[in-house]
Amino acid sequence: MLDNEIAMETDDVEMAVEEVEDPTYRLQLALDATERKFRRACEQIVLLNYKLSGMQARYDVAREKNLRTFRYSYRLQLAVIEGAKNVYHDYAVLQAERIRSLQMEIFGEIPDEEEENPDVMAEEGQV
Repeated sequence: MLDNEIAMETDDVEMAVEEVEDPTYRLQLALDATERKFRRACEQIVLLNYKLSGMQARYDVAREKNLRTFRYSYRLQLAVIEGAKNVYHDYAVLQAERIRSLQMEIFGEIPDEEEENPDVMAEEGQV
């Protein structure tokens, strides 16, 4: 699916959320849309990680062979890819927080990881 199609699909879902009268159903639609955005951001991060590792390998070869012009170019490309990855990471964190708040609104309180495993906390001496 193309990025434009995904963006249009997301816009359609968001417009549908605004038209729904039932607040619980509206929250569920918003949660589904937010989860989809989160998954897509995570997929992009994985793709950028692959691109980053490939570029890092090219940079390492250029450094070993002392090819300064290539090193400079690769270093710039590495910086751009890392920057894009950081932006996607920040966006994914924002969506994860939104997912958590929507889940809290829909389902009530969601236990934290520490509350789910009190044995782990007891072993660490935190209880």
